[in-house]
Amino acid sequence: MKAILQFAASLVALGGVLAGTATAATPIADLPLKTSVLAKPNVIFGMDDSGSMDWEILLDTGSGVLYWNGATSWDTGTNKPLKNNDVYVPYTYLLPVGTATGGAIYPYNNWYGQAAPPTDQFAWLRSSRFNPLYYDTNATYPAWSPAYFGGSLKTYTDASTTASTAHPAVSGAPTLNVSTTWNSANGNFQSNGYMFYVQNGMKLPIGTKVSSSSSGAGGTPCNGGGTQTLTAEQTVTGGRACWAAIPYYPATFWQPEACTLGANCIASPDGAGTLKRYEIKSTTASYPSGRTYAAELQNFANWFTYFRKRKLMLAGSMGRVLENISGLRLGNLGFNDAGPVTMYDADG
Repeated sequence: MKAILQFAASLVALGGVLAGTATAATPIADLPLKTSVLAKPNVIFGMDDSGSMDWEILLDTGSGVLYWNGATSWDTGTNKPLKNNDVYVPYTYLLPVGTATGGAIYPYNNWYGQAAPPTDQFAWLRSSRFNPLYYDTNATYPAWSPAYFGGSLKTYTDASTTASTAHPAVSGAPTLNVSTTWNSANGNFQSNGYMFYVQNGMKLPIGTKVSSSSSGAGGTPCNGGGTQTLTAEQTVTGGRACWAAIPYYPATFWQPEACTLGANCIASPDGAGTLKRYEIKSTTASYPSGRTYAAELQNFANWFTYFRKRKLMLAGSMGRVLENISGLRLGNLGFNDAGPVTMYDADG
């Protein structure tokens, strides 16, 4: 029956052509008959698959990482972050969750595997004004779009706020409770891959666990001695460096905003006003976004799981852009792993 209907339709169409006058004849084809049925265009995306895509910092510096010169990470001459420094170890991470699969790909003792301390000296790193990869309260971070992974379609949902996974596509990846203070109550507080690397000139806050000559203000941190829980702020001196377990609240961001200098307000490193600390807690009165506490916390958890690394941000952004694409065959090619490209039909 289907064939008959198709044949009948063709007859009607043919009749319409023959009944027309010569001046209303069918237009001349623009393409040869053999190419009138076009194949879908092939689009191949070249993607950076280098180790740097695992990092959580993206600055206008060499490789986009944070550099330290023993006193500061800011260049007062250019009024920008230090471009380079080969003497001190650079920083590439902000929220260390260990090196298990789905966590950091660099070992804890690697030159490019260090997390910047969550202290006021580096507060600006946790502001999207200076580190555009960091959480922006004025942006909305959705879960990834559905995607084929491991041979099957996977649907992604809002991240857990109490066990936010470090990588949404890795089963069993490390998790972080972004709504609770990270401190000695956590079993990994002093574990390799979870601590922060501190160097000459860096200040260590009260509650830090670090090797030091004493716990008080007169102590010498990173001296190779026994571990102390600091009862007063200490500064690393003498060119020393070591790993320190520093307590902090993960769901925190610093917003360009007028405020009075103090515990929750610092001068902006570029001299343009101040940065105000926002901890996403039920006790915080309001947020610049206008969201409720629950909504802001959920947004932060989604950012952590789906967008905090360069590679996560790229995957999430491409998924959103390509979700409604049709009429194409798509593939991707890694800059470093340039193997055969598998093409996927966007309509398949």
